[in-house]
Amino acid sequence: MQVVEARPIWASYDEAQRLFGLSRTTLWRLLRDGHIRGARVGRSVRLGVRSIETYLEGRAEHFE
Repeated sequence: MQVVEARPIWASYDEAQRLFGLSRTTLWRLLRDGHIRGARVGRSVRLGVRSIETYLEGRAEHFE
């Protein structure tokens, strides 16, 4: 039996903070500067999980 981890497509600031270990301020700056995607739903903001993953992958360094 294969276990598949479900990842949300969109996340609130709190969810994104828990998923990625980034502060709310950092997430807000990344959104403001166009590095990650976001969507406003009413008064709430949802952040694109894939866009955060893509941003972090692009910033990753390989340490040996």
